[in-house]
Amino acid sequence: MFAAVTVGLFRLNLGLRGLVAGSIIGAVLGIPVGALVVGLQSLTGETTRERRRRERRELYELKHAEWTARLQMTEELIDSLNITARPEETNKDLERIQELLTLSQSNDVEKDSSSQ
Repeated sequence: MFAAVTVGLFRLNLGLRGLVAGSIIGAVLGIPVGALVVGLQSLTGETTRERRRRERRELYELKHAEWTARLQMTEELIDSLNITARPEETNKDLERIQELLTLSQSNDVEKDSSSQ
């Protein structure tokens, strides 16, 4: 049906005879091809709409599983960081950072005084 209209409109520039001839050619070619497509869909057991819906659902499930795995990995990483981070180690690290900061500040002061 759509093929007949499409071919007919495509041949509209040839006038009324082109419109009629194009519609007939489109119908002759479109009806068997349409019947073939419907037959193949009935043999496979699913229509194009059902196939698209199934593929979208499978893609959604795949992305959901991937997201869940990433979330679980992140939670495991956070838990492992909490286990390895002990308060005394954190305090040592903080003291070391402060020492390095005071060293860099004192070095900057010495360089400024020597340059003047």
